[in-house]
Amino acid sequence: MGLLNDRALIQDSFAKPSQKARFLASVAPHSGDWLLALPAANCGLRLDDEAVSVAVGMRLGLALCAHTVVHVVTRWMSKAFMRWYAKGVR
Repeated sequence: MGLLNDRALIQDSFAKPSQKARFLASVAPHSGDWLLALPAANCGLRLDDEAVSVAVGMRLGLALCAHTVVHVVTRWMSKAFMRWYAKGVR
């Protein structure tokens, strides 16, 4: 009974429906069977370490990408500005 009580306590502690769904999916029968699959490298289906990390992260619903700021010269900028920028005047 202790295990079922602990599971119910954990299940009821989630604030968001997505968290509860993720938990229920992880404890569902056969949810971890994919971890037992043999690699099929001889069929050309071998995944590198990064691909496995992404697959596991997606399965767990983790945030895999970080927001970055990229400065790009776009088409709307005037030719004069682009010439000025190309000269290295900053």
